[in-house]
Amino acid sequence: MSIKEQLINDIETLPENVLLAINNIIKEWIALNNKNSNDIGEKRRAMFGCMKGKMWIADDFDAPLEEMRKYME
Repeated sequence: MSIKEQLINDIETLPENVLLAINNIIKEWIALNNKNSNDIGEKRRAMFGCMKGKMWIADDFDAPLEEMRKYME
């Protein structure tokens, strides 16, 4: 008998209140497992504007670099 079959046989003998508690535990475990899998390998979709105020660009960003002057002549 496989583990799955054994579990099914064991579950059939449990009272209703115990089944409810086990069901809640399983749902919590599945939710936690899904949450952790997102953190490990799957990319999360960035929300538009989520980086607002986190970066800045210098006022002279487009100004010519002195080191590159000889290449721009």
